Amino acid sequence: MYEGQSIGLLNSLITGQDSHSLNHYLSAYIGWIDASLLAIVGLVIALNTIGLIFRLDLHKRSVTGFNVIVFTLLCVLVIAREPMLMLQPRFWAEEATVYFYTAISAPFWEAVIAPHQGYYSFLANVAALLAKLPKLEYAPAVTTGISLLVQLAVLAAVMINNSAFLDTSLKKALAGIATVIVGAVGEIWLTTICSQHYLVLLMFLILIDEKHSPVKRRSYYVIAGVTAISSVASCFLTPLFLLRYLVRRQKQDFVLFAILSAACLIQLFAILYSHLELGDAAYFHSSQARFSPSTDWLLVLNRIIFYAMEYPLSGFSRNWFSVAAAIMLSALTVYALTRKPETYWAPVAAIWVLTIISVLASLNMAGGERYAYASAVIVSIFLIGLTADKDHNRLLRLVAGLLLVRSLAFWSLHYDKGMVDHYDPDWPVWADEVAAWREDPTKELRAHPQLEAQRKRGIEWSARIDDSWIE
Repeated sequence: MYEGQSIGLLNSLITGQDSHSLNHYLSAYIGWIDASLLAIVGLVIALNTIGLIFRLDLHKRSVTGFNVIVFTLLCVLVIAREPMLMLQPRFWAEEATVYFYTAISAPFWEAVIAPHQGYYSFLANVAALLAKLPKLEYAPAVTTGISLLVQLAVLAAVMINNSAFLDTSLKKALAGIATVIVGAVGEIWLTTICSQHYLVLLMFLILIDEKHSPVKRRSYYVIAGVTAISSVASCFLTPLFLLRYLVRRQKQDFVLFAILSAACLIQLFAILYSHLELGDAAYFHSSQARFSPSTDWLLVLNRIIFYAMEYPLSGFSRNWFSVAAAIMLSALTVYALTRKPETYWAPVAAIWVLTIISVLASLNMAGGERYAYASAVIVSIFLIGLTADKDHNRLLRLVAGLLLVRSLAFWSLHYDKGMVDHYDPDWPVWADEVAAWREDPTKELRAHPQLEAQRKRGIEWSARIDDSWIE
């Protein structure tokens, strides 16, 4: 049940042979029960859904009622991945050491506009300030709740999208599943500092949406502004909005381009200020500001290709099959751009723009799983559109469908496993940390994660709080 040893874990609890906390066991068994129930319920729902899709022609049209049901089920799936995060919310890394610490120690406006970690994130700054409002014991519930709302907002954007890639209920359901599971490593799960990766996907969904009502249009303007000043990677898509305007000549595309351009200037100022004025002080740990003096550009190119074409289908399980799948995806991409460039340029351009700049801008140009989340989901959306496009021959559509199934199947199997290294019930419980701090105000409040490898490098995720907070 837990790491494949349910009986052994139960025996160690009964006999007292193990020193894990009760939360450790509760999390293990809750996770197993969730996984078992989800598997059974998921199978039943899948079989009934397939029949419902064809009875109601949901593969040909979009039905609001069905979309709402799918959205609700996906919301449950998000929470069910690790229910303990709802029962015992936690701060994740810089959420505590940087953002919350700044929120409680700096003046209000300074905390709002302060750049951190070399860039600016309006959402993370505001979330940390809002976390000051409840009692200290419940502060992480605010940031966890806000990050949950961001993930659900992306799902909602999928359900209301009117692009050629998402114009039927079946396409929306598949894209919604991809949004939840594909590339969704535990590091980005329900944390405001990593909500920026979901915001990138949200910006892409705005880019491809073709039908804008007045309400949706105004909402997109606000969302685009907040997103771009909260996620540097969202700004990478700015040229695509200009290209979209040049292709469609629609006013909303130019307004969105202008909004993103203004946000780019804000982010550029924050980056330059962090680099030129703050230096290493801009980062929680000095190692985060270091770049390799020499660069192996062939290795960097290999990383870019890997994250753009292979990782979305097979993660890090590199083998001949995953390489073959990536080659097939490359061939489909060339075919789609040759056959219908006006339809497929946006996802293809977004995948490569996001991947190239994210790798080049990452620490030592090493890339990383969290940076690849948005582009991995966009690959799934591209395959959904290609599979359903009747303008292509059946063989190519079949290949696209098989690659989509491959991706969804792989990431489904890793959905639960992806949290193993990013949540441990033996890590500190924030409420317990606060209780201990009230007894001893000199104590720092430990946050997640608590990894031995990071401690050896001198990275301790803990927040320093003034004793004036004691009630």
